[in-house]
Amino acid sequence: MDEFTIMPNHLHVIIVINENGARKMERFGKAVAGSIPTIIRSFKSSVTQLYQWKYNTQDGLPFWQRGYYEHIIRNEDEFSRIRLYNQDNPHLWQEDDEYTA
Repeated sequence: MDEFTIMPNHLHVIIVINENGARKMERFGKAVAGSIPTIIRSFKSSVTQLYQWKYNTQDGLPFWQRGYYEHIIRNEDEFSRIRLYNQDNPHLWQEDDEYTA
């Protein structure tokens, strides 16, 4: 994980995968170590379990939204731009539709 920003209703994460440019694909029902879906699913599961343990709850309420947005960063300029966006995102929270004071 290179960069992350945690917001009240979402998070931004830059995951760096160095596999000679090869993208690992996952087939339905078959986890593939190092693939984006497996990384995201493992992260969501770990955070949910930690939350349930820390707060002694298993209320069954959804902790995560379904799915996620994925984007492949292809060059250094794009990497710098996205990294800066992630860092600046907390300053834009007051403009979010879900913001409450």
